[in-house]
Amino acid sequence: MEIEKLLLKYRFFKTSSTTPRKRVVKRDWYNCFKEHQENILQANPTSIILGDSIAVGLSRYLDIWSVYFKDTCNLGISGDCTENVLWRAENLDFNQSIKNVILISG
Repeated sequence: MEIEKLLLKYRFFKTSSTTPRKRVVKRDWYNCFKEHQENILQANPTSIILGDSIAVGLSRYLDIWSVYFKDTCNLGISGDCTENVLWRAENLDFNQSIKNVILISG
């Protein structure tokens, strides 16, 4: 992976904060990740939001979403921890159309 080469070049190393935490409550976390990956490839968004339940909750505001975030994919997963959000940011395959990545983690 190209990002791993950059991390090593600048002496950044993976830590526990970038290793996904085991999920007890939500068993299908990895399936959600795979679904999100497919959504990115199909939708060709210019922005994505990665996060926890706060990100998921943004979808409730359809009138705002359709105006300000119409080219954005919401990839929130309720109950995510910082470790999970960072892992997903590292492991999603982004296409060329993505210009912005918004990370939300409480």
